[in-house]
Amino acid sequence: MFSLKKRLIAAFISVITLVSFTNFTNTVYASSLTTIVEIVISDGFLGTISIKALPEKRVSVLGGNLGTLMRVRFTDPDTDDQLLETSYTSSSFGLTTSNVDISTLTPNEYHIFAKGRSHLTRKMSNVNLTTDTTNIDFSYGDTEYLYAGDVNGTIFGDDIVNAIDLSILINDLDSFDLRTDLNRDNTVNALDLSILITNLDKEGDA
Repeated sequence: MFSLKKRLIAAFISVITLVSFTNFTNTVYASSLTTIVEIVISDGFLGTISIKALPEKRVSVLGGNLGTLMRVRFTDPDTDDQLLETSYTSSSFGLTTSNVDISTLTPNEYHIFAKGRSHLTRKMSNVNLTTDTTNIDFSYGDTEYLYAGDVNGTIFGDDIVNAIDLSILINDLDSFDLRTDLNRDNTVNALDLSILITNLDKEGDA
């Protein structure tokens, strides 16, 4: 079996006439009697990674208050074809509780999208994933957050904050609903309304 990491194979070739060698990505030609040819093997698949994404405006709670249902997608930067989608519930610190399996992907560049249950999509473009990649941080060191307020549509909303979301949240005022309790203080109130209004007309990254 080939190693998951890229390897260099030195092939000693004793030939009199032109011989060609082909691997997955390139062809190397040798014409001398004894030549060392380096062939780069780029086969192999990725393993598992940890993902961090932080919902905005959560109230501070001992032990963390940043958990939410998350959806993460990987797409081809050239064609925009979706190659992998996975969902999970993040920990109270915004991390995956167990590593995400991306073993169906090969080392390459990808667009990666993260979306929270009531939050807009954030995109990381042209991320170079290698077999040494162990984590993806959408918070960029706890400085970036997922915009809140996308509470309508399916379980992951429609990726825009508009009057429909505003109407739903107003209808939920003074009740408890994880979808519209944007700051997770266990009640839907004016604080959640303020968060949504701040993000009106914002759309998720495409």
